[in-house]
Amino acid sequence: MFYLTMRLGAKLHPRLCDALAAAVLILLGFYVRDVWDNIVLAKWLPFSNLIVLGNGFPLAMAVLAGLAWNRVPPPTIRRVAIVALLFGASAYAVYFPFRGQVPECGDTWEDGVCRQSTHDTCSAAAAATLLRMHQIEATEQEMAKLSITRKGTSWLGLYRGMKLKTAGTDWDVEVFSLNADQIQQGQVFPAIVFMRLTTQVADHNPEYEAGGWIVGTSHSSVLMEMNSIGICLMGDPSVGRELLKFEDFKQLYEGRGIRLVRSQK
Repeated sequence: MFYLTMRLGAKLHPRLCDALAAAVLILLGFYVRDVWDNIVLAKWLPFSNLIVLGNGFPLAMAVLAGLAWNRVPPPTIRRVAIVALLFGASAYAVYFPFRGQVPECGDTWEDGVCRQSTHDTCSAAAAATLLRMHQIEATEQEMAKLSITRKGTSWLGLYRGMKLKTAGTDWDVEVFSLNADQIQQGQVFPAIVFMRLTTQVADHNPEYEAGGWIVGTSHSSVLMEMNSIGICLMGDPSVGRELLKFEDFKQLYEGRGIRLVRSQK
């Protein structure tokens, strides 16, 4: 992409090159705001390496580097320096999710729920719980490693771990964006659901903070079952099995989750 853009930029008017560079920066801003954390990526690129394939920064940096090569004035060393900086930023964008160390985890289970052994591994523990519910053996440590858990786990990392763990089985991974009513009506469970106590909810419901929820901190839990009146059986990595009223679930549920579906292969 760098070479193609460099060749193209050599034939374009300088102002058009500048306009293209500005357009790339604007598109990159939209990508960061609307695409990078959007689960639609999993529908476009349903692969375990989505966390790399879905990263638009290297492509954007390559285009900018190609345009910069034609617009940065001599000497050549100046061009090389600018292009090297852009490629360095590109490489760091790919490396960024993998930096750091995987937390050391335990392997504690209670009533079919994997209990998180660190503050950062609720997603890894929830993944192990959901996998075991589908007769796929997994541990918190294994899923923390596969899901690139560091100071927490991104949904892209969790998707990676689940895709790798279900490879070769009868199950595939589906990321969904549904509200609580749609989950109840469609019986979209068992599933890992992403929960968060917002400031607004906390202000009107102080009992959540008293119960251990931290304002603004995401938490992964497993929605194991939900009955006809909305009572939710949760496999919460931090507390084990617990019953949650439907209204409480609606208040805390972020609107996204991950479940296993029968593989179409």
